[in-house]
Amino acid sequence: FNTITYLDSGANQSYNALQVEATRRFANGFYLNAHYTWAKNLTDSLDSNQLGALIQNAYDRAAERGNEAYTSRQRMEANFVYDIPVGKGRAHLASMPWYADKVIGGWTLAGMYFARTGYWVTPSSTSSDPSNTGLTSQRPDCTANPNLPSDQRTLQRWFNTSAFATPSPGRFRNCGVNIIETPGANVFSLGVNKWFPIGERFRFR
Repeated sequence: FNTITYLDSGANQSYNALQVEATRRFANGFYLNAHYTWAKNLTDSLDSNQLGALIQNAYDRAAERGNEAYTSRQRMEANFVYDIPVGKGRAHLASMPWYADKVIGGWTLAGMYFARTGYWVTPSSTSSDPSNTGLTSQRPDCTANPNLPSDQRTLQRWFNTSAFATPSPGRFRNCGVNIIETPGANVFSLGVNKWFPIGERFRFR
């Protein structure tokens, strides 16, 4: 038989995290909410397809234990609202003429910041059936840590490409699952808005 697929429900997963959240309720024209997560999520059955992950060696399940692909080590989110204290009903220049208030008064800043470290990917070997088990795509051997120091990472060379080797066929390779950390994300969004009254009942911004 070329391939026999056996389904097993014996997988396990371990998630541990430190979570910190800070909230400043809206007061004096300022609101802030921020939270930070430092996490590690390990599993031996990745969510790679509908039936779960294909195990490289059915007799060595421990070799499949590694980082869950979409759990970043660190993640931070923050959002804020700040009423600029200038104009009618605010701390400064509240008595300015109405036409000046239409232009420079009543503005509000709103922003969002999001940052996370990278997701995780598994190296693969394109050699033909390296373990003589009928699987044409398997992991290579690792000769070093494939993750470069942060000060050496560039978009052209994010990980150490010389950390892998393909030895002679006949055995499974030693590289682990999801050992390469991909680039993270860093996003900041800022909005500026102002309400403009139209008569006594309507307003737009």
